[in-house]
Amino acid sequence: MPLINKNSFLNLINDYTSESSEYIGMGNPNSNLLLVGSEKAFDVNLQPLIAHHELYHNNMHWKDLVCNHNTLYDPYDGELLHRPHPLDGFNPFNPLFLDETRQIVMPLGGHTYKKIKKLINDFQHLNHLPANDINPITTPGNNFELNTFSKCFITDLSCIPANNQNKANFQLDEFLQSERYNFLSHHASSFYQDFKTTILYFGNNTNYIGIVNSPQRLSILRIFNPSITHADRQIININGIEFECYIPKNGSKVILSYHFTNFRFFTVNYSAALASII
Repeated sequence: MPLINKNSFLNLINDYTSESSEYIGMGNPNSNLLLVGSEKAFDVNLQPLIAHHELYHNNMHWKDLVCNHNTLYDPYDGELLHRPHPLDGFNPFNPLFLDETRQIVMPLGGHTYKKIKKLINDFQHLNHLPANDINPITTPGNNFELNTFSKCFITDLSCIPANNQNKANFQLDEFLQSERYNFLSHHASSFYQDFKTTILYFGNNTNYIGIVNSPQRLSILRIFNPSITHADRQIININGIEFECYIPKNGSKVILSYHFTNFRFFTVNYSAALASII
């Protein structure tokens, strides 16, 4: 089996040639779970190498993998870290291959990637599957299938980096008129709609998702499933924890979640409950 076999992703890479090189995401395009954050939480001036790979050359990384390396079978093949500049030293199947990223993430128990690992392992546990590791360097046997990022694909609503949502000053109405929204909802829509479950982990912030029953909310939700209507909204209670979900008859179900780094709400119990409705 090639590295990437999801046709919607292959078509996106082969058909989309815009010079803007919009941010697509990282992780496993073949997976069934899409995780969507608000924006990339780093300072491009303090972490220029991370920005170089994760943001500015993200589209180029995937284009190169699809066009030049898709005959490989292992997403962790060492060849992928030794591609010509400006792609050398990075593998978009897992951002932690980059030393700079790994050095930031691993000491921090509350980093978004660590919380993704917790969520994925809660899902694995519920389904009697082996636990996964987020660090490709310590994953047993360097096995992609035993790594967190094999189970999901991650992206962000906004492509403008900010350390936190307050500094981002995100304006929803402006976003809905932006090139970024046009990319997500049109050029890349077939891919982002090609997941079994989508979790929007900015879902408690109406600045990003809009208020209930608003046209703005519907515009965001339909990026990920064009058949969603306001009537598809459900409140699912798992052991006293409520989740706002949109579950239409066809296509991806969309779950609105607190941000994974929200220490007040994204607790151990919250993660386990969220995993149970994936």
